Amino acid sequence: MNAVGAETSIQAAKKTNEEIRNKELRESLVYLEKAIASLPAGYRSVFVLIEVEGYAHKEVADMLGISVGTSKSQLYHAKRYLQRILTAMGLR
Repeated sequence: MNAVGAETSIQAAKKTNEEIRNKELRESLVYLEKAIASLPAGYRSVFVLIEVEGYAHKEVADMLGISVGTSKSQLYHAKRYLQRILTAMGLR
């Protein structure tokens, strides 16, 4: 195999590896979305507002009419719940 052929093979292998990683990432995102959707409503609301939207606990508490402590508790339990689900799916 000449240098051009070797380079073409390397590029093809890199492209294949990148396609595989992209497919695995897309599949993982689907599992994550399903896991988030399966959260109880209170957990899901707090999780999305804080971890996805970037709000602070005080802001979330005000928006949802709950205490800051409840917001923190719901986020903690949401993360634990997601950890269990993702582990069961083999993603953790």
